[in-house]
Amino acid sequence: MPTWFIADTHFGKQPGGRCKWSGMSAGELDTLIEANWRDRVAENDVIWHLGDIGPDWRRLATLPGVKHLILGNDDKKDKEERAEIEASRIFETVRNRHRLEVDGGSLFLIHIPAEAKRKPAHEVIHGHLHHLPSVPGHRSVSVDRTGWAPQRLEELLTRRS
Repeated sequence: MPTWFIADTHFGKQPGGRCKWSGMSAGELDTLIEANWRDRVAENDVIWHLGDIGPDWRRLATLPGVKHLILGNDDKKDKEERAEIEASRIFETVRNRHRLEVDGGSLFLIHIPAEAKRKPAHEVIHGHLHHLPSVPGHRSVSVDRTGWAPQRLEELLTRRS
C-alpha cells in the first residue's frame, strides 16, 4: 500500500501570506487541498501528516487513508485541543517526531526541521517552512511545496528538496 506525506494543511485558518501569494481565498485553499487528497489517497493507503492540521482538523475524518500525525507548533498550543485530537481516533498515532523505516534506510519525520539533529543519520522530512526551501538532507512536504496535495513516498525521495 502506498505511503503519503503532507504538512501545513491549516484547515479552517489558512495563513494570510499563503492566500496572498497563491491568489486563493482560505476557503478555496481548504477545498483544493481536500480535493487533491481525495484524488490521490486511497482508503487503505498510509498518510503521515507532519503538523499544523488547522482548527478545522475534524474534516480529516472524512478524508481517505490510515492517518498518522506528527504534531506541529500550531497543534500543540492548546492542551485541551491536543487531547481531543489524540482521543478522536482520526489518527492511528499522534507523536512529536518519528523515525520511519523504508526500503533503503529511514526517514526522520518532524514538523519543524530545526528541531532535527544538525547531521541526522537519515533524511529529514518536515513541514513548517511553507514555501521556503529546505536545507540539504531535508525535504519539505508542506502543501505550499507539493502542489497543494499529499506527496507519495517515491515522489518525495526523487525530489531535490
